[in-house]
Amino acid sequence: MNEKRSGQRRLRAAPRNDRLTNGHRVHENDGADPLTTAAALRLLSGIDFGRIVFSRYALPTIRPVHHIVVDDTVVVAVGPEAVRAINRKVVTYEADTVDRRTHRGWFVVLLGIAEEITDVSRIRLYLDELAHWLPGTNTGLMAIRPDLVTAVQLPGGTGGASHGL
Repeated sequence: MNEKRSGQRRLRAAPRNDRLTNGHRVHENDGADPLTTAAALRLLSGIDFGRIVFSRYALPTIRPVHHIVVDDTVVVAVGPEAVRAINRKVVTYEADTVDRRTHRGWFVVLLGIAEEITDVSRIRLYLDELAHWLPGTNTGLMAIRPDLVTAVQLPGGTGGASHGL
């Protein structure tokens, strides 16, 4: 038991509710099935859209972006301002799909360092593969190799009082 004393109160560390999968920590969620990193990347490769989260002026910023999966790396297209803000910085990437009728689906959250892709041949190749339906000039490419992965399969059902994933 991990206890700390603070005046008269005793503080206990919250129990960890996660485990290691493929060398990455995967958080366990009640009523949902955790997925491996490989499964998470397979799911991401089946869609083209997600959200990148980064710090800008010391505030959290979330931007919708297109992505592709190349081996074990997620490549995202961002605007020039985001390239400057996130190059060589820790970012979070999130994508999900949930069926509105059955409530089945999944979500994937990756945490890693974003690196600008500068190789011209890779830029051309990846820009050809990426979807282009989001507004803006999103021609800056960033590679994110996940260091931490949370990936969960949602079993579906009718829902209930608990909404806390």
